[in-house]
Amino acid sequence: MPPGEVTPRLWRLMVDGETEKRYFDYLSALICAQPDLHPVDIQSVISTAPAGYVRNMVRTLDPERLPDETIYCVADVEGDHPHQIRLFEKRLAALRSAGSICPGIRFELAYTNCDFELWMILHKMDFYRTVSHKEQYLRPLRDTFGDVRSLAHYKRARNFARLLRQISLEDVAAAVRRAGAIMHLRRLEGPPLRYCGYSYYTKNPSLSVGTLVRRILSESGMDV
Repeated sequence: MPPGEVTPRLWRLMVDGETEKRYFDYLSALICAQPDLHPVDIQSVISTAPAGYVRNMVRTLDPERLPDETIYCVADVEGDHPHQIRLFEKRLAALRSAGSICPGIRFELAYTNCDFELWMILHKMDFYRTVSHKEQYLRPLRDTFGDVRSLAHYKRARNFARLLRQISLEDVAAAVRRAGAIMHLRRLEGPPLRYCGYSYYTKNPSLSVGTLVRRILSESGMDV
């Protein structure tokens, strides 16, 4: 590394799909474009198999050193139907199991309930309304970002890139604050559900992805 060049802070993420990966790639670029912030290297891998993620990662690490790695699992709860909750808890059980494969590797949960579209909306507006299905995010997405015809249309690479270009670091910080306000309300209502060492609220809106993004911004030197 050339003298004076700063080593980016590495963040390892396991995400559900292209939308989440593109978002965190964009967030990394936003931070790295600011000379007064510490650069980041957000490595997002699309996977729903944490055990495979760990085994692949271990192959790249120095075998002579005990790893000290945190992997953030960015995942959607999808809804509060018992079947959806069982599927989500199955994922949490898989995270706990994968975390025991190699000492020094741990998973942290960064969830959205019910869907990652909630997090995107919070960049531009408050959103406290409980939804019964994720298609109900369409109107606020359209109100805040313009031409959003359907969730499939919104997730297309070109359309999502257009949406991302409307987001600034100040918007990201605002989303963190709005997410914090939502979780404050949830905590006033009662404690979260705990399962396999992880906690989450079955009621939407609720999310902990804002906590992850707050850490990324804070460790980059941004006051949030």
